[in-house]
Amino acid sequence: MNDYSINGWDNEYARLARAASQLRTISPHNNNNNNSAQQKQDQATSIQTGLNRLDTQLHNLESSMTVSSVEAGRRRGLLDGLRGQLSELTGGSSGGGGIGRPPAG
Repeated sequence: MNDYSINGWDNEYARLARAASQLRTISPHNNNNNNSAQQKQDQATSIQTGLNRLDTQLHNLESSMTVSSVEAGRRRGLLDGLRGQLSELTGGSSGGGGIGRPPAG
């Protein structure tokens, strides 16, 4: 995502939230040769990558004073909520380096 605006951030967050919602519909009991489990892990990794990207973008928006610290904190809470959902859906790990926030800077 190259749209470094609040609107762009909101749109990307909404896209990732929809993807996380779709991930919840993948049944763990329907796996032929573990295809479903692998599909779920791949999707979770992709979502985690997007969340990390949004976190970095949010840091940049906050640094440039495009968003207030309070608003950035609210948005980080949204990201943390999705990270928690991913953790629950994938048994504690969403791949791609874990659930934590990427380092700032």
